[in-house]
Amino acid sequence: MGIARSRSATYNFRFSASTRISQTTYSTMKKPRQIALLFPMSRPHLTRMLRGITDYAQQHGPWSLHVNPEQPTASVRVLEGWQGDGALAVVNQTADLKAAQHLNLPVVNLSAAHKNPVIRRVTVDHHAVGRLAAEHLLARGFRRFAYYGLKNVWYAQERGRGFIETVEQQGAHCVKMEDRSSLTKGRAWRDSHEALRRWLTTLQPPVGLLAVHDIRASMAIDSCQQAGLRVPDDVAVVGVNDDTVICDFCSVPISSVSRNDWKVGYEAAAMLDRLMHRRKVASDEILIPPDRVVLRQSSDVLAINDPEVEKVVRYIREHLHEDFSIDELVQLVPLSRRWLQQRFKEYLGVTLYKFIVRERIDRAKKLLVGEKRLQLGEIARQCGFSETRLLRKNFERLEGITPTQFRRNRPEGTGFEPTTGNLARPLWGDSHESKDQPP
Repeated sequence: MGIARSRSATYNFRFSASTRISQTTYSTMKKPRQIALLFPMSRPHLTRMLRGITDYAQQHGPWSLHVNPEQPTASVRVLEGWQGDGALAVVNQTADLKAAQHLNLPVVNLSAAHKNPVIRRVTVDHHAVGRLAAEHLLARGFRRFAYYGLKNVWYAQERGRGFIETVEQQGAHCVKMEDRSSLTKGRAWRDSHEALRRWLTTLQPPVGLLAVHDIRASMAIDSCQQAGLRVPDDVAVVGVNDDTVICDFCSVPISSVSRNDWKVGYEAAAMLDRLMHRRKVASDEILIPPDRVVLRQSSDVLAINDPEVEKVVRYIREHLHEDFSIDELVQLVPLSRRWLQQRFKEYLGVTLYKFIVRERIDRAKKLLVGEKRLQLGEIARQCGFSETRLLRKNFERLEGITPTQFRRNRPEGTGFEPTTGNLARPLWGDSHESKDQPP
């Protein structure tokens, strides 16, 4: 059965490796690759992926990116018969995954709704997302944990597995609640709120909670308030996606795992480029690690049942711009250096020195992607490093990349505003929206 074709126009954005093209060289340019983009660009994490894709296109083009303005979530089946070169898509439905295998052009999937990729895929390392959230809450002194996830969604299960495994490795305990998707037929969203509220009342505060994504984190905070639980004092909440609209305007601003979406988009475009040139790819699936937890009020608390350790931690965070020594910290409390070190290891799972370095690097990461675009020397000074060299050394040791690479991989802004282009012929018609979960 064929797919009806509409006459609605498709936006076309052309990207060339050269930003300045003279009249004499224009006629000798390579013919642009025709690339279809099949995903809802209004979602913030997918907008960031789009930025990575367009950055790659600008560097390695010429590419023409085709987008249907009214139906961005069209099925890959609308590409049947299209004379393009490739596609980047969020493919969630099993039928669409099978259909993509039979297209006459390469498709790279950005979704992690299913465990088996079926077609080539670049996505976030969701197990690492859970692990990073757990490390964030462990570092804040929590010893009791909870995971609020979704049933039968692979990425949600991976986030939960990474979270639970990490806290259990530290001798802590984690409980979980897995809800059905709100997209399930016959499922009233208000039922999820009531079940969540009842579950939260069974938890023993203080507890560190990871929600599968930011909207569910917002639901958890609302339910905590209905149940008389304080956020973050009784329940510290962390979400995923760093959706700034949801996170910043929640009644308690939400801490969230930043997924490194720009890198996902860039690497997905690179994989598609290799496939279009019929080059071998190293793996059919690439998992991109998340980059950081963006701290906001919902987890900005210390769950430390030790006044001496809490006092030292607060001093470290308030004086992070200073180049203090461990001996100076010991003077703050009636403990020997040895006993203070043991207390840190007991309550925070790391040595005092490692805690200080981790805090300095976390601040450096925030400053590197901030709006002011500070020089490395100034960032080192504000983070308490006596030399820029020490910032570079410790940053690379903990993050695996240099500060400059970290900044380059996360350009300012996440939106995309086309400045050139033209209306192209219709590319696809009726939408086949996915009923499964977003990536």
